[in-house]
Amino acid sequence: MAAVDEIPSWPVAAATVRDDGSALLTMNGAEREITRDDAAAARAEIRRLVQTELATDLGRPVRLHTIDPDGSEGLVAIAPDGSVTELSAPRGARRAIAVPPVAEDAAAASTPRVLKVADELPTTADEPDSAGVDASDRRPRLIRRNEVHHRPPGLLQRVWEWFNDGLLVSSGERAEREEDARLERLAGATRSNLIPFVGPRGGAGKTTTARTAGGILAAARRGTVVLLDADQHYGPAVDLVPEEQRSSKTIIDLLDDFDQPPPPPELRPYCSRFDDGLLLLAAPTRRADMERLAQDLSHYERALELLRGVDVVLMDTAGGIGSVQEWALRRADQAVVLCPPDYMAANNIARVLSDEDLELPQRTTLVLNDTRPDSGGDMAALERHFARHHFEARVRVPYDHRLRLSLDQATYELDQLPRSTRLPLKRLAATIGEGLQ
Repeated sequence: MAAVDEIPSWPVAAATVRDDGSALLTMNGAEREITRDDAAAARAEIRRLVQTELATDLGRPVRLHTIDPDGSEGLVAIAPDGSVTELSAPRGARRAIAVPPVAEDAAAASTPRVLKVADELPTTADEPDSAGVDASDRRPRLIRRNEVHHRPPGLLQRVWEWFNDGLLVSSGERAEREEDARLERLAGATRSNLIPFVGPRGGAGKTTTARTAGGILAAARRGTVVLLDADQHYGPAVDLVPEEQRSSKTIIDLLDDFDQPPPPPELRPYCSRFDDGLLLLAAPTRRADMERLAQDLSHYERALELLRGVDVVLMDTAGGIGSVQEWALRRADQAVVLCPPDYMAANNIARVLSDEDLELPQRTTLVLNDTRPDSGGDMAALERHFARHHFEARVRVPYDHRLRLSLDQATYELDQLPRSTRLPLKRLAATIGEGLQ
């Protein structure tokens, strides 16, 4: 940890912790509400956020000013490795001050008057202090224009905002803010949209990418998002759902039980639910049912008809381009093509893109997904190669062991991932959301 006088005075993170475990954290002028079980857990989360989003980005300790539920204040330094150094001893809460009054008689002089903190604050003639004021003086009045329309920020305030937002914010944070703004601007869908995720082979990351991008779209609350597992080889998507949130039903149960699109309350028991709001309609678990779907693609057509009330249907397909993938691409409103960073997979995608008999949707997004820690492939070279093809966007997702492990443990939370992973996943979700019809 650097010496106290070596820690710059900017940026300063500030946090107010409440008794119920909620807190308000301010970093670089941006406020964030935090909710935890108790005040101690809220403090731990505040320090983690300051470490990951400020100290790690800047590569040095940063200052954190805190106000605890009892009003006591503290100043600590948070280092990139998570270590915490106290910069000043905590100061107690502001206490009432006993001030002896001007004695009118001996009895009054023996009783001190307590001056409250509120008494120290100046009041205006328009809003007099309530002590000793007759209630009739607080009669209703007309509202003033300047109470509703405040003055525009002055020059110094505008310069400070520019300095704070433009110079003290890292490029990564600015980029993530832009993607968050794109997600907030999404208008939602006017009808059901089909978006298949396809790739050259198994292991390209179709299932995990559909799950993470779908979760971000669902959390944006612009409509219902369902992940349809169309992998006919023991579809793995249901394994990503926590056991207590899984539905025992599959697409076969939906086809057998309904002839008309069910209303949402009747559809809900057929879907597993992720914590971020994404729903999953699982693939069949019996081999006979898998063959039934493979032999007659009209079953998928009817499944989409039954899901007509769903705003977004993300279809996770098996590896390769077979009959199901071809049907989905013809039927799709947009598509996501996954490509791992190796020669064979990339060349397979190049063949798909140059095949005149295979038609991709006009709005197709390419995801260069690094599925291994040491892929050996040159991702930049792949990006340059695929730049000659028309894609709505090209998104590069780096390998992230934390993401892989949290998905496998069913403990995935987007906010727990590093920005280098969060940013491309948000960019993919925003690109899909902007193309909804």
